[in-house]
Amino acid sequence: MPELVVVKRQISGHQVTPIMLAASTATTTTTTTTTAKPASFMAEAIHHTAHDLSTKIFTLQDDWDHGNTSLNNEIWFAHLIPSVKRAVTLTTRKGKHQAALGILVGLLVFMNYDAEGWLHDQEVYLQAKEFTRFFEKLQIAWKSVLAQTDAELGINATARVDLIKALRTRQRGMNRELKVFDDFDVDIQVNIVEDDGSPDSDDDDEDEDDDDGDEEEDDQDGA
Repeated sequence: MPELVVVKRQISGHQVTPIMLAASTATTTTTTTTTAKPASFMAEAIHHTAHDLSTKIFTLQDDWDHGNTSLNNEIWFAHLIPSVKRAVTLTTRKGKHQAALGILVGLLVFMNYDAEGWLHDQEVYLQAKEFTRFFEKLQIAWKSVLAQTDAELGINATARVDLIKALRTRQRGMNRELKVFDDFDVDIQVNIVEDDGSPDSDDDDEDEDDDDGDEEEDDQDGA
């Protein structure tokens, strides 16, 4: 298993860390004991599928020389819709849950980077049936995959927790954005995971950035 903890992406001068994809077992050493602490782990096949799909979408973004609306339309029809359809088929009809998870994680990596930009600025909503069906299928695919055991999926318990946390954040973002489309005969809310009221994973990242900034200020004061 490769020592890959995160997928990092440099776009427009900004380094972002979309989501943990895979990691080996981390070992914590103390003066008296050595304890194996499991890190987030996903099977290599999941990592490769997720990486390939998210890279294709990121490459499309980088190469696009038209407006954001047309770009997001292309992302929807070239990647989002067909990928979700394939994931549903793999997990509900063929029982290939790990393969479906790879696709879904790839989409999550993209969505975690792009926040809800792909949803905010697009014209797919004008095709209300296609638009709502996408979110229905997204829910079906994720719920079917998450219903499987960790062993069946090729992940560990930590990875499941990380996935659910990232999903909860994106679910909240999607639902906030989807309210905008209520006036366009689109009535859909995403309900993949239970909302337990915990902070968004985005907020955690911001808190870490703030902490880093505080440490830098302390260092400067000390100097």
